[in-house]
Amino acid sequence: MEEVWNATYNMLGVQPNEHAVLVTEPPLCSQRHREKMAEMFFETYGAPEMNISVTGLMAIYGTGRATGFVLDIGEGITQCVPVFDGYLEKASVKRSDFGGQELQMYLQKILCDMGYPMTTRDDYEHVRVIKETLCFCSLNPSEDQNRDDLEKTYHLPDGLTLRDGITTEITLGPERFYPPEALFNPQLCGRDSPSLIELVWSSIMACPIESRKSLIGSIVLSGGSSMFPGFPER
Repeated sequence: MEEVWNATYNMLGVQPNEHAVLVTEPPLCSQRHREKMAEMFFETYGAPEMNISVTGLMAIYGTGRATGFVLDIGEGITQCVPVFDGYLEKASVKRSDFGGQELQMYLQKILCDMGYPMTTRDDYEHVRVIKETLCFCSLNPSEDQNRDDLEKTYHLPDGLTLRDGITTEITLGPERFYPPEALFNPQLCGRDSPSLIELVWSSIMACPIESRKSLIGSIVLSGGSSMFPGFPER
């Protein structure tokens, strides 16, 4: 992690001891984790001030609201973060170790099953780009499964092929919505994790009854895997 912070300061071209630091973290992080992070910024970088805040709170504040329900789907975790009148409902936070990385691995398996040899580190990067550019969230999976107008093609950068030395493009049809669908049914990729609906419902029901209506009426989506076309409508 220190290498990431070093690179960040270098890219910004600033002196660490001249700027306060705001760090966001997922809810339910350990006190030991915070202490280690604070020690690094104060002792290694000489930061004059530091604030550690929960990602969900920052997402709510970024919309100009004080009350809302954040559904944050990140690379490795999905979390539900209820915020009421500017305060985190910590006892109602729910988390699942299922996120964009699992969707990417699922897409890689789909591509391999389709006959595309996607097994190297470079191939994994192609899978990420395909996920981010071709995949979408279906509003009606059973209907979309039979559509014949969903085909789209990903072209590898000039001069590159898959490890077979031949393939330069990858075409997907209804497979485009399979990875996002796993958010609603993790069993599709062999994971015994709660679905988004189950996770959101359990978090809402763990909140005080008087705050539930306000939270349901103010849902905020954040995280890279909430950016699939069709996801907000779904």
